[in-house]
Order: sequence, then structure tokens, then C-alpha cells
Amino acid sequence: GNLRLHRGETVEAEALYRRSLDASTGACDRAGTGAALNCLATVVHRRGALEEAEHLYREADAVAREVGDARLIGMVQQNLGILACLRGDWDAALAAYEESLAASEASGDEEMMSWTLNNIGKLHGDRNEPEAAEGAFARAREIARRREDALVECVVEQNHAELLLAQQRHDA
Repeated sequence: GNLRLHRGETVEAEALYRRSLDASTGACDRAGTGAALNCLATVVHRRGALEEAEHLYREADAVAREVGDARLIGMVQQNLGILACLRGDWDAALAAYEESLAASEASGDEEMMSWTLNNIGKLHGDRNEPEAAEGAFARAREIARRREDALVECVVEQNHAELLLAQQRHDA
């Protein structure tokens, strides 16, 4: 399902995610159910059905908390933060991102930490809080470099550059 989604094949991805959900539900695999709900929500989210996506993310979050899956909590909260940003609810987005970051730190998921810190940096930039944005971008960049994750590092650098341009700090 993930491979199909990344290729933009949302119909195929949704079918696979629904099969995963059915299989995990049938096997009483709560952790698998939570993961499948989160994945299914990403397809719905991509289609622009934000209310349905939020409902699915919240279901996934409840299951993740039930089974104590910090990594899944981090992923779901990251997604809820993105939804809140799309709606312009920056306070809710920051709260979700901070919860995602805490869960990612608890599970040792540095990749998720770097993505979450990047989103926190973008959010602080949107809120005209440049010092907080700079700090989040610096931490995300440091994690990405340590992990040798060029993709995340490039995304962070691009978002940092956009912040600098918005502040008219052209020399930086």
C-alpha cells in the first residue's frame, strides 16, 4: 500500500490498506489495526476529505494509545498536525507536533523526529516566530546529517531558505 501511495496510485493503495485493516481486525491484531487505520487515513487525506481523514487518524490514535505504540502515536500526531495546519489552526497543529515529537523521542524514531522538527520549524515561520523556527530547523538538520538522510536535510534546508527569504535575510 505504501509503495502504491508513493507512486500516486491511490485507488490501489486504498484497496491494499483496506485489506490490511480487514486482516488485522479479523486477527484481533490491535497494533496492525491502528497502523492500517493511519495508512488508510493518508489516502483519504490525500483526496482532500479532511473530516474523514481526521476521524480515521483519531481512531488510529486511540488504538495506538490502547496498545502503547509510541511510534504510531508519533506518526498519527504528525498527520493530525498537518491537518490542523491545512485548516489554519496553528495552536492545534503545534500541540499535535509537540506530541508527535515526544512520542518519536520516546520510541527513538529519529527519522520521525527530523520530519516533525521540520514541520515545527515551518509552523513557527508561519507564526512569525523566527527564533523558534531556526531552532527547530537546526535540530532537524543535525539529526538528518547524523543519520546521513539527504532527503530530510534538503527539505529542511529548503524550508529554512524560505524562512530567510520571508525575513528578507538575503545574504543568509
